[in-house]
Amino acid sequence: MTQRDKLKLLKFDSPRDLVNSLTEFIREKIELNLVNSVNCSIALSGGKTPLNLYSNISESNIDWSKVDLSIVDERFVDLQSKHSNQNNILKSLALDIKDFKSFHGFDFTYEKDSKPIIKRKDYFYNLPFDLCLLGMGGDGHFASIFPNLTNLDYLLDRNTEELVSIVKTKEKIPYRLTLTYRAISQSKCIVVYITGKEKLSLIQRVMDNDVSPRDYPIKKIFNDFPNDLKIYWSP
Repeated sequence: MTQRDKLKLLKFDSPRDLVNSLTEFIREKIELNLVNSVNCSIALSGGKTPLNLYSNISESNIDWSKVDLSIVDERFVDLQSKHSNQNNILKSLALDIKDFKSFHGFDFTYEKDSKPIIKRKDYFYNLPFDLCLLGMGGDGHFASIFPNLTNLDYLLDRNTEELVSIVKTKEKIPYRLTLTYRAISQSKCIVVYITGKEKLSLIQRVMDNDVSPRDYPIKKIFNDFPNDLKIYWSP
């Protein structure tokens, strides 16, 4: 049996079908957790791909006052910038920080053309996450854990010291802040949300072949994550 056979790869005919199905899955996940708990802890990724999903979720009847929301990664920009994951996620959800039971973004100093400095190393997250939503880049990265970073082994180490780390990428906005795999691996369920034929081909190739997480970081999740893992894909 291949890794591909062990994972739940859910294919949809259109982006709208995917968004509707994943919206319902997230809504039900939150509601079921709240039956047995006073809160539900979720972590959401940024980027352009999930914004339509978040807009769709905003129309669902979810009691956000019982949800602990964490941001998976952030660009080193002003948090009011159009490039800020936190800003885009909150706008798409049509919510404010105060609408959640607790909100966990990234606390850092921002000065243009400088390196970010994390103000707090003792980040508190409501772990484990009941649900963590991740994307995957065309290079196999997830969160802001990119291939061949100088500190990649540290970021992918389940036993690393930190839950949050700074990375320097080759992207247009090079500096990012990201949850480490230590934090992400403490999830009861991970959903990887991807679109397009190229990413489907990549994720199938990574699942089915003995490739290194240094080349395709998403492979670490396929190899190591022990809990519920679902991949949602549409053209």
